[in-house]
Order: sequence, then C-alpha cells, then structure tokens
Amino acid sequence: MKKPNFRFTEILYPLCFLLFLFASDLAHIEHGSELSLWLMTFAFVLNMAAVVFPWLGIRWLKHTPAGCRTGRWLTAVFQFASWGAFAVAMGQRWGRSLDPFHWWITLTGLLWAVWILIFIYARYAFSTGDTLKSEK
Repeated sequence: MKKPNFRFTEILYPLCFLLFLFASDLAHIEHGSELSLWLMTFAFVLNMAAVVFPWLGIRWLKHTPAGCRTGRWLTAVFQFASWGAFAVAMGQRWGRSLDPFHWWITLTGLLWAVWILIFIYARYAFSTGDTLKSEK
C-alpha cells in the first residue's frame, strides 16, 4: 500500500480545530472572555487562510484533490456552515446575548468536527490511487 504524503494544510486543519476546541471550552467556562474570543478567532482565521489562500494562488498551501468527490463537496458544505455559525456566534457575543452565544459556539464546534472527519475519511478511506484490490 502506498504511504500517504501529508501536506502542511492537512496538519494545520486539526491543529486549528484543537485550538478552537480549547478556546471554546474556555469561552464556555469564562462566559466568552476576551482571551477565548481571540483564540477562537485566531484558529478560525488561520483555518480560513489555509482554505482561501490556495484559491488565490499560494501553492505551498495547496493539496491535491484526492479521494471521494462527494466527500470533498460535503467537506466544503460543512466547512462553510461552520464559518457561518461562527460569525453568528460572534455577533451574539458582541450583542451580549450569552445563551445563544454558547449554543452557536457548540454548533460551530460540532460542524467543524464533522467536516474534519469527513475530510479525513473521504481523503484516505476512499483514495482512488492505490487500493488493496489492485495489489494481487
């Protein structure tokens, strides 16, 4: 079986997710403290940069499309949904509505977890290059 080659963005996505989880837990504990908001925003901006910059021509962040095409589309849908949920959560926090803020941050974390799992599963479980069936 072919050894997978990991790109920088494939390592950056989970690291941003872990930073977001840490910051969202801190936001739940401290009711949206400023430190937690900065950390969540940093994780989100870093994640968005890793997605948007390859579209703008920065090649070292680009990864080759591999795996299931449907999985790539589902990844994009859940990714954009998590971005929208995060924007709504920050709007709720800015308006000082803490109960909806906590719900939207939780929804953002769930959407982000789903797109990370779909990304990994679609990219490596359904890889189209090297399969066990072709190694007879």
